[in-house]
Amino acid sequence: MARLSERTRYLRFFSTRKIAGEELRRCTELDASREGALVAVAQAEGQELQVGVARFVDLADAGNSELAVVVADEWQGLGVGRALMCAVIEAARRHGAGRLVGSALSENAAMLGLAREFGFRTWREPGSASVTELALNLSQQAIH
Repeated sequence: MARLSERTRYLRFFSTRKIAGEELRRCTELDASREGALVAVAQAEGQELQVGVARFVDLADAGNSELAVVVADEWQGLGVGRALMCAVIEAARRHGAGRLVGSALSENAAMLGLAREFGFRTWREPGSASVTELALNLSQQAIH
């Protein structure tokens, strides 16, 4: 998503760098056997714009999938993140994930609030004030 502000890139990727090369390839070329992605699009001025992405990727520890969500700045606060979160939780459940996990910067109040709204447990590892961990047991979570 080329239209993310520096601040949004920082909150999503923990860095302001632009995604390129191998990392960009990993974000755009999915292996459906172990990951899924949902893209939110909108029409603006006759063009289709990508306004958000939610994805999950299976982790090496069986049953866990890592979650990530990002919404373009001008679309934040309009329900796009909520819709993506709902859809990615259901997609991960259908895929067979038992638990969604992730990390968010502790200052990312919007993501932490959204995660808590969907029932994610949040905590900080001892000594890590800047990163909050997230986990949701999918067998115990109802879709909103």
